[in-house]
Amino acid sequence: MNLTSVVSNAANSDPALHRAGVTLFGSWKRCIQAAGLNYDKVGVADSAKPKYPTAASIIRAIKTRHKTGLALNTLSIAGKAGKADSDASLYRAARAEFGSWRKAIEAAGIDYRTVKLNALGQPLKYPDKAAIIAEIKRRKRKGIPSDYTHITLREETKDLALVKSIRTLFGSLKKAIEAAGIDYDSVMLHKGKALKYPTRKSVIAEIKKRHMQGLPLNAQALSKKGPKKDVTLYQRARTFFDSWEGAIQAAGVNPAKVLIKTRPPSKYTNKKVVLDEIRNRLAKEMPLTSQGVRNPGKHQNYALYTHACAHFGGWKNAVEAAGVDYQKVDARTNRKKRSPC
Repeated sequence: MNLTSVVSNAANSDPALHRAGVTLFGSWKRCIQAAGLNYDKVGVADSAKPKYPTAASIIRAIKTRHKTGLALNTLSIAGKAGKADSDASLYRAARAEFGSWRKAIEAAGIDYRTVKLNALGQPLKYPDKAAIIAEIKRRKRKGIPSDYTHITLREETKDLALVKSIRTLFGSLKKAIEAAGIDYDSVMLHKGKALKYPTRKSVIAEIKKRHMQGLPLNAQALSKKGPKKDVTLYQRARTFFDSWEGAIQAAGVNPAKVLIKTRPPSKYTNKKVVLDEIRNRLAKEMPLTSQGVRNPGKHQNYALYTHACAHFGGWKNAVEAAGVDYQKVDARTNRKKRSPC
């Protein structure tokens, strides 16, 4: 076997040598050139003229196939799929020049992922981003849900080919939905049901509605038990605006007015009121230790405790200012744990 035969048929006659050359030098052609040989002279048999002698001619042929709609996947181009439009010469020249068919495709400015075949050897249903976006918009127009549950699990609406192409080309469903100009939250489900407030606009609209109806807009009224609560609104507002106050501002409502207005006024606005309440607790034989006032139970009065600390610098100081010997209130409890303030 002469040198020309060895060089031109290395991929078949000596695959290990060919792989090593491509790996180390980037392509079989550069490997031959690194050996000090003229690839154009020894790369093909003397009687055969290269069909694609240069990188430019290879790229031009790939672009022509792509423009005319001919298949560019490996099976079709290499003739392994038995198709009449195969071009094994182009495939071999591309691998020799660029190191792999994929690199040749990418050198031609084509996303390699768009020319691959699916598991059945068929062209991809959604080969590029444009096709994915078009399908998402079509589903939107037809009222077909595009949330993750419907496109992957629900038999009547699922499209696994769409899911796979989205993951390949966009990386996530959210990015694909947003690329189609659709608000991601508007198509998502919560426990199998559509979100009550899917968008920023819907949150703002509900806040304005509550304000017009005179319903409370403080966080406590919305997030805790009560006849006017709306935990979902509170949570979605914080999701979109980072805080409940920010959502109120976005709705054009003055947070200071609605938050202060609905906040119950403090009973213990001065020292005298605090001292009177401490004496009242003493008269009713209610606990006067810091634990007894702070801890949950029927005698808890945390507001009294915090205001006493604020006015007198500590609960013990407040009790003694009321004329009560704190050490005698409950010496045993007091020894176990003293108030932090």
